[in-house]
Amino acid sequence: MPIQINLNSVPAEAFTAFVRKSTPQNCKLKDPKWVKDAVNKGVRLTLQNVLIQAGRHFSDRVNPATFVGAKGRQAATAVAWTICGMIEPSVSSNRLLVEDPKDPDVKRLCSEIFGVGLALEVLRKCRVIDARTLQKLSARFDFEAKGPNGTGLVRIEAKGTFNNVSANAHRASIQKKIMAQGNARDYNRNVGIIAALWTEDKQGGFDMELSDPESEPGDHFEEAVRDVIRFYAFRFDESVGNEEGVKSLLAIADDPALFDKEEPKSLLALGSADRPSRHFWRSQVVLRQKRRNLRFLGAFWEPRKLPIPLELGDNRTQEEVAFMGVDAEILRLIRTRDFRSLLAYTAEEDTLLKAESGENFEAVFQVDVYGIVRGLTRGELPPDVDVN
Repeated sequence: MPIQINLNSVPAEAFTAFVRKSTPQNCKLKDPKWVKDAVNKGVRLTLQNVLIQAGRHFSDRVNPATFVGAKGRQAATAVAWTICGMIEPSVSSNRLLVEDPKDPDVKRLCSEIFGVGLALEVLRKCRVIDARTLQKLSARFDFEAKGPNGTGLVRIEAKGTFNNVSANAHRASIQKKIMAQGNARDYNRNVGIIAALWTEDKQGGFDMELSDPESEPGDHFEEAVRDVIRFYAFRFDESVGNEEGVKSLLAIADDPALFDKEEPKSLLALGSADRPSRHFWRSQVVLRQKRRNLRFLGAFWEPRKLPIPLELGDNRTQEEVAFMGVDAEILRLIRTRDFRSLLAYTAEEDTLLKAESGENFEAVFQVDVYGIVRGLTRGELPPDVDVN
């Protein structure tokens, strides 16, 4: 019998991860700006996004058929929350705190999963990595990703500790892996991060500790473009569930002629900018915010399809429907081969948009930084939705 896991129980409050550098420091170069900013200001995070990143620990190994109506990434997020929920994470006074489970095995497991999620989300928020290009590695480092705009290949080693009891062992492990890379040591090349989980009675002065490698990043533009196209192939799969659309984008990502002077025929499968192929949408929603129109290609689903918690404000009896979609601009950038704009694409960070029209319609939408929208609607949807 399939298992259904309720992600609405994930705490929604934002918190600050306080960052420090490991000591002693071996790096002889100046710290990159992102390191200075993270140490001086901390990094604002939400637990929902941390769990999405933590799910990458399992995303290639989860059987999504075990979860009701879930795709691979959604199922992986549910697995991460099932494990991490054992230590009851909550936000208090701007800090992420957990409960002591009184079980060393649970502590180790939850620290490992949270360590992955916190490390990847901090690097994403600091724009050290393009999270659309993340891949899990099988040896040495945990993950690999391209830097912003295809600059640099970033290897990531993520560790977690409960009340800082295992930090020394983690530092030694990270240093050994970094030093084994020889001349390829750099904040823009290899990054080691230790994430500390704290109980309320033992709060420390930091949540994230950065190691100190050094070197210059290389150019991985074409690889990054192909990785990003693959990323959106699977996001369209989650949103629409059309296998032909997924196959078309994956074929484009693997097309040897993608960067040739002449346009490759594989791009024809996307349709045009004005009339995108129906393989990429069953419904379109236009969100009109002030003078800006955002058009999303996707489909309506039962509310349990939402991988993150969204809820409407009251208990009206009208049926709720979920919408998932991808910014139509993404498909246009791929179709026109404007790949530099594709890599540079960013929506406003995790924008929450609300709309209502008397008793007839109300909705809430969340748009993430990569142009993926998830929404919950109730009532008759108008052609264009005015949001704020």
